[in-house]
Amino acid sequence: MFCEQCGAGLGPDARFCGRCGQPVRPASVGAPDERPDDTPDERLDTRAHEASPYTGEEPPLTQPRDPALAPPPIRPLTPVLDPAPGSA
Repeated sequence: MFCEQCGAGLGPDARFCGRCGQPVRPASVGAPDERPDDTPDERLDTRAHEASPYTGEEPPLTQPRDPALAPPPIRPLTPVLDPAPGSA
């Protein structure tokens, strides 16, 4: 069963939607356990895609950092091995 307001999945004994708080109407006997066709599917939300359409242009390159401001390179640690017993 799904919330009629937001489409969230509901437990079999739910009286309110846990996501939006909408009261849950009791299911009629034999009603299919499906989302209504007019419920928006949040997986199909394309608002972010519509806000920034592809223009075919490359983004501007960032300027290289000043090497004097860069942190010093990190040297890899050299493992220190203990000599085998009896070899020293």
